[in-house]
Amino acid sequence: SGGMFVWAKYPYDMDDKEFVFKAIEECGVVMVPGSVFGSEGVGYVRLALVQDVEALQIAVEQLSNFTVIVEA
Repeated sequence: SGGMFVWAKYPYDMDDKEFVFKAIEECGVVMVPGSVFGSEGVGYVRLALVQDVEALQIAVEQLSNFTVIVEA
C-alpha cells in the first residue's frame, strides 16, 4: 500500500535538511528531507498530502512566497 505524497526537487544549492528546517521555521510547512530515504532522495523533499484541501492550498501559497538566501 502507498500514500499520497509529493516528491519535489527544491531550487537551492543547499543541504535538504537545512532547506526543510528553514521552510518549517519561516513558513510553517512541514516536509521531510529526501535524504532520509537514501541517496536517491538527496536534493528532494517529500510532502504528505494528508490535510484537507484548504490546508494544502494555504501550504502551497506559503511555499510559493518562501525564498531562501544562500550564502556563497
